[in-house]
Amino acid sequence: SFQVQRWYSSTVAAVLDSVATKPLVRESRGDGFYVVYESITEGGRQAIAISEAIASSTPPTFSEGKAPRLRLSLHAGPLFRLYDAILQRETWSGPSASLGARIEAVSLPSTVYCSREFAALYKEAGDGELSCEYVGRFTLPKNSGVKSLYRVRRATAKTLQ
Repeated sequence: SFQVQRWYSSTVAAVLDSVATKPLVRESRGDGFYVVYESITEGGRQAIAISEAIASSTPPTFSEGKAPRLRLSLHAGPLFRLYDAILQRETWSGPSASLGARIEAVSLPSTVYCSREFAALYKEAGDGELSCEYVGRFTLPKNSGVKSLYRVRRATAKTLQ
């Protein structure tokens, strides 16, 4: 419904507005959101923050504890700055953006999944706040191939071992 979509958008926007490092791109597209960060660590932190914000609140048209669940995905790869004639402004896009969307389609509700590329780069550059746990190989939609995917969570003492 319109109310639920507005709630989702407001909740995601509040998280994105609350951080010092702003994304290069933040857009909503139908029932999806597209956010681009230059920093691996910042992108990962914000995906988890969005997931936690959605999970911890209930939209106005749902009863307590019955909030819709969001699937989020992360991928790291080259994007190209280009002029979008439909939006009439510059944006960042490319095959890596499409791959992120394909990962979201196979993610479990209320989880954040990432590609092997994101997991490897986060392990190298990350601050240890998050962990990327291997969940398996998945066939992605729209002939995007079979990819190794990881679940992203806040790191605990157990996941740091």
